[in-house]
Amino acid sequence: MTTLFNAMYETALLSGVLVSGTGTNLGQTTITDTKRVEVDDYFNNGTIFFLSGSLSGKAVRVRDYTQASGLITFDIQQTGSDSSALYALTNQSRDALVQAVNAALTYMGEYTAIDETLTITQNTTEYTLPAGISNVKRIEMYITDSQPYGFSPVLTWREFGGKIYLPYALDNNAGYKIRLYYNTFHPAVNADSDVISDNYNLKRLAWTSTYMFMLNRMQYSGNTDEREMWLLSNAQTQATRLANAFPVHHIERDPILARW
Repeated sequence: MTTLFNAMYETALLSGVLVSGTGTNLGQTTITDTKRVEVDDYFNNGTIFFLSGSLSGKAVRVRDYTQASGLITFDIQQTGSDSSALYALTNQSRDALVQAVNAALTYMGEYTAIDETLTITQNTTEYTLPAGISNVKRIEMYITDSQPYGFSPVLTWREFGGKIYLPYALDNNAGYKIRLYYNTFHPAVNADSDVISDNYNLKRLAWTSTYMFMLNRMQYSGNTDEREMWLLSNAQTQATRLANAFPVHHIERDPILARW
């Protein structure tokens, strides 16, 4: 299972802006690592990823970093309490990483989702689509009401104005499920634990997100040095290569087998 935390971590790692270590005295707002060598405030407003301990799986904003004491202060977390914990640090903001991941999910395109909330209503040729569902590609109706479910395709239908129109009423028993296949973009992810659909390969997502991250960073900073350009080009190359190996699968519209 891939979460937003995984995608942000991979993006920071591939972007060349991530360092890691083992900290001590993890609390609700601080962790200490006296082995850090970066100058004071280098990680301020960046992101700390917790890789073990009571805060494992969380990525939060760094409020302050002091090199001499090795004290890293971060946004308050209610469960932090460990003698030591693995962590990773980047001086890039969590907001920038979240934006890159969501931009990558959109860039990678639609996937086919399934909804089974509609049920057959007798003498009805018009069904209102559930909220958030459009671009229906296939419709099937269940022919049993218990497992293992049997189903048959609905061969002729139209979608218009948030509704499905049929030329005739479905002849199965009222209350049986209707299965809708529809293509949709991935919903935005914001919380660390938000799950990303398995339709999106993590490595492809990470490289695509890295490309989006680098592109956005260069646009705002105006930085076009050789290293930045190489990172951008490499991320684009890897994202393109993985797009061929791990496409986001979606189906085309079933053919209309009759005119009406």
